[in-house]
Amino acid sequence: MEPPTKGIGLFRSVVTCQCPSCRRANLFSDARHYHLTTLFDMPDRCPNCGQDFIIEPGFYLGALWVSYPIVIALELIFIAISLFVFKQTLTVSFIVASFMLLLLSPVLIRVSRSLFIHINVGFKR
Repeated sequence: MEPPTKGIGLFRSVVTCQCPSCRRANLFSDARHYHLTTLFDMPDRCPNCGQDFIIEPGFYLGALWVSYPIVIALELIFIAISLFVFKQTLTVSFIVASFMLLLLSPVLIRVSRSLFIHINVGFKR
């Protein structure tokens, strides 16, 4: 009898874009977030447990709704840091925050997809 394997936690699984079912395989074909030609490439199924990653057509459109509050929170954090820590004007703070979000957008896209599939697919030990 094999010893029980300890899977990674939910938060780490979402952030590192692992399969929501087994939390062992990558959700994306290429693990590099900033390789823009393969940013959206996902296998049809998990190579470890066989979980379907393409649940239905347009499934990941729901990730847009998941990413919206994340982007708003980050925007507010970046603006607050720029305003209160670096003493910039509101206009400069907004430009800096927007630029930061532009740089983070590949990561945010993938993490939003990961969070959305984790919301809809449960962990199976």
